[in-house]
Amino acid sequence: YFFATVHFIFNLITPSTADWMSSLRQIYLDGLSGQAVDFINSAPNPNLFLDLFMLKLPYLIADLAIVLLLFKISKLKIVNKWHAAIWAFNPVILYTTYIFGQFDILVILFIFLGFAVVKKRKNIGFLLLGIAGAFKIYPYLIIIPAAFIFGKNLTERLRLLGISFLPFLITVIPTLINSPQLAIFTFFPKNIFHYKTALYGWDKY
Repeated sequence: YFFATVHFIFNLITPSTADWMSSLRQIYLDGLSGQAVDFINSAPNPNLFLDLFMLKLPYLIADLAIVLLLFKISKLKIVNKWHAAIWAFNPVILYTTYIFGQFDILVILFIFLGFAVVKKRKNIGFLLLGIAGAFKIYPYLIIIPAAFIFGKNLTERLRLLGISFLPFLITVIPTLINSPQLAIFTFFPKNIFHYKTALYGWDKY
């Protein structure tokens, strides 16, 4: 839903983005393999740099928001301003986000936001953590123990866990209705299906 919304907005600004992405997908489905330059050469785009910038813009906004959060947290003496500077120029972040195109930066943003407000507003904090979990499943490795730490009793812990699962459930329900196998598939690391024998009746990998 997030990426569909972003692409819809970007299509209003630079209509060539959607057409170019569709061309790249079709070339991939047709069997082309190689490096990024091979795909770019096979799908020429006169607005290449603008489209690439627009596609990375949500990551840049999330990255800047994290830096601002780190500066804000530095006032609490939990971290210092050097940590924000290290984050901003971290080569791992620059490579995985802006070159390789991984969107974990969005996951991390919502984790930061969740923990930034969880002490004062537990429900909102766990809802933000749940949004991180809706992007990728691994934040629940943090969410589950966090519910036991911030929850005062069993009832509150279960309530916080329920709140954190809401974003994931809301986003997966349409897929669950249309394709239960694909919905269940989202729970598993994809390398399981790449390197293991395909499950009987499953045509995903």
